[in-house]
This record gives sequence, structure tokens and C-alpha cells, in this order.
Amino acid sequence: MQITTTSLCTLDISRNFSCTYLKKNEGLETANASHNLGNTAVIKPSEVSSHTAAAFEKLVAKYFDPKMVTIVNGGVEETTELLKERFDHILYTGCPPVAKIIMTAAAKHLTPVTLELGGKCPVVVEDDADIELSARRVAWGKWMNCGQTCLAPDYVMVSPASKEQFIDALRRNITEFYGNDIQASKDYCRIINQRHFDRINSLLDSTKGTTLFKGGECDRNDLFIPPVILDVQKDDPFMHDEVSDTMHFTSVGNDMSERK
Repeated sequence: MQITTTSLCTLDISRNFSCTYLKKNEGLETANASHNLGNTAVIKPSEVSSHTAAAFEKLVAKYFDPKMVTIVNGGVEETTELLKERFDHILYTGCPPVAKIIMTAAAKHLTPVTLELGGKCPVVVEDDADIELSARRVAWGKWMNCGQTCLAPDYVMVSPASKEQFIDALRRNITEFYGNDIQASKDYCRIINQRHFDRINSLLDSTKGTTLFKGGECDRNDLFIPPVILDVQKDDPFMHDEVSDTMHFTSVGNDMSERK
């Protein structure tokens, strides 16, 4: 293995775990490792997590030499201008549409790019699995941070023989985690903003699936979308749209052979 210096890196941070990403994945720890290898870094936090972005801009300016690490805040306009600069490496975490824009911009200078992108995240539950434990893990992974994580399960494939048992266990664990009044739970998060709330709510309005569980009513003023379990078919909007980290349902397949 040969370690080489890349010089100037830009790090584009996702909105869903902005503090964690800024600290670990491609944020300050990566910037620190980059610096140890003789590199510098420009970090672009998500404008959607605006308060976190503003806080880190102040902290980075306070504790880091601006020649080593600097933060650029802003929206599409600022990001577009940033991508016009010639970096030696670009790291991005987020959605495929934005990744295509970044790859296009990087192609001008043949800049190497590292991408971590969202997508569908299925769970397969076999008949010989521990159904209670599986449901508990799915409930935890699905609704932690209100489903806004790149590894949140978004649909479950379970055979008809285990389907009802799994759904019952999922309902019980949701109630155990968040209580009977989920909107009042201090452990249940909110959607990041109204634009993403409207997107998820419109999918819930357009689905043809059967609602198996709904832990309350959607509240736009509170950015609250409750845990929802749907039984959907392959042609349902939830199964085709790129909803990744902000989806709030678990669809239950009817046939274990449909693992596609």
C-alpha cells in the first residue's frame, strides 16, 4: 500500500446526520486525516440543516487554521460555484440526482470522486428467524431519527406464514419505543423541513396500499409524520420513488420468491 497526498479535498455533508457526518464520515475526522497526509479540506454542510451548518462554521473558524480546513455554507448557488473550483478529490454523501451534478462538474478536470448514495433498503425475514427480535430491530432502525438515515429499512419481505406475527410484533415494539401518544414522545423525531414533509405526505396520500398501522395523524405545523405500516404492491409509488432516508413505512411482501 502506498499513501499519496491529494492536496485539496472538498467534502459535501448530508443533512440527515449532519453532526455525525461533520465529526466522522467525511467531516472533521476525515479532514484531520486528510491534513495528516498533507492535504487541506473545504467542507460544504447541507443547507437544509442550517442551524448545524452555522454552528460548525463558527467552531471550525475558531479551532482550525483556515488554510487547513474551511467551511462554505449556502445553497445551490454556492455549491455550484464551489464545484467550479479545481479540487484534487471530492467526497459526497446524499442522493443520486445531486451526485450526477457533482460527477458532471468533476469530469471537467477529471477529479476523482467518492460517493455514498441512498437507495432502497429491503429487509428479508425468513420463517425460521426470531420474529420478535427481527421486528424489534426493524422498528428501531426504521424510526430512529424519524427514518431519516441512509440505512433505515424501507420495505420488508416476509412469507404469508410469518406475516401476521411479524406485523403484530412490529406494532408492539413501536408502541413500546414511543408510547400510545407518539407525537408527544420525546424519543420520536421530526421531519427536517416542510418540503420533505410535503413529499412524504403526498406519497401517503397517493399510495394504494392497505394501512396496517398508523401512529397518529400527520401534522405539518409540527413536521410530524407518524410511524406507518403499509401493505403495498410492486407498482405502488413507495416502491418506485427515491424515498430512502425520509420514508416512514414498512411494506410487507406476500411472496418470499419476489426478492428483487
